Amino acid sequence: MIENFKAIQAVIGEIKGAMVKLLENNETSTIFLNNSGLTEEEIVELLEALGKGNVSIEFKEGDQPVSWYETDYRGVWAGVYRNQQDAAFLYTIEIAYYPEVAGANAYDIAESINDIGDLAEATTL
Repeated sequence: MIENFKAIQAVIGEIKGAMVKLLENNETSTIFLNNSGLTEEEIVELLEALGKGNVSIEFKEGDQPVSWYETDYRGVWAGVYRNQQDAAFLYTIEIAYYPEVAGANAYDIAESINDIGDLAEATTL
């Protein structure tokens, strides 16, 4: 049972500050909860307090799948990174319009341009 919520309050303050940076400077932030000084029990308590919104994202490429959900606070995403055995090993809070790792990068877009060109050619037959 958590008796002192000061560590959780500190992380909430960090989240609030990061939200201001996102709004004012378009600057994204990531808080690695495993490295924040919170205990596992405090991490669970924080995630429960932040709640779950309506948007979730799953990234399954590679051997370490990641899932995010937007919390009840817009722009605040909770991330869970899993290993090959599906055990969670990293928890993050990302303050962003969407989690950056989930977004397409330039290489993927360039590859998709070629692929969609191939699709366009195939549909002309």
